Amino acid sequence: MTAATEADYERRDAWPKVEYFISDLAGVTDLQVSVEEIRKLSIAEVRTAPLIPHLAMAVVAPSDFIFGMARMWQVFARETGWNLGVFRSRSEAEAWVRTSAGKQKETQG
Repeated sequence: MTAATEADYERRDAWPKVEYFISDLAGVTDLQVSVEEIRKLSIAEVRTAPLIPHLAMAVVAPSDFIFGMARMWQVFARETGWNLGVFRSRSEAEAWVRTSAGKQKETQG
């Protein structure tokens, strides 16, 4: 996961166009990730945040374990300044993104 984030950081010219992102983990049946890996992921995202300061990011995590890990990531990633949400269903995430993406951009100018 962190390697993918690092690779995405290298393609930073496309990032300013991104207004929202939904990470749908509904199909994930096994997540082998450590607290340290989640922390590293959030550190990489903090580096990316100045490129896309208006981002609204939703995570869909129906299972209890993945939901808990996503909430941990949400706490670590709050330093990004992004509007972050963790949801049990895709429909909840999409509804939240529809209202949050525009508000995040308005708030940050």
